[in-house]
Amino acid sequence: MSLKNTMRDMAAHLNAGAFDRIEAYYGDTCMVSDPNHTPWPRGREGARQMADSFRNLAQGLKVEIEDMIEEDDRVAVRWRFTGVRDGHPFVASIMAIYRFEDGRIAEQWTLGAPKPWPS
Repeated sequence: MSLKNTMRDMAAHLNAGAFDRIEAYYGDTCMVSDPNHTPWPRGREGARQMADSFRNLAQGLKVEIEDMIEEDDRVAVRWRFTGVRDGHPFVASIMAIYRFEDGRIAEQWTLGAPKPWPS
């Protein structure tokens, strides 16, 4: 499976509400980094905590891959998150770069808005 297809598969799980499946895409010692968030623990626990934060981000959360570039062991994705938050439409844009080892995410660097905003 191409790395792009792996990311599409992960997006499908998020859209199906299968947040508990997300950690399977990450390696045992993965590192998830986001300067707008307190540091996540290393490994799948950090991936699990990140996925849980998505679950609570907005009701009816949907993710869309707007752009994706794959080169060697890395994939860059521009994500669009939509839903309803506090009764208002919610939209957030996130840029992430993923580095893979043995078919799983070894490192993730994410940058989004410091705080999600209603549209």
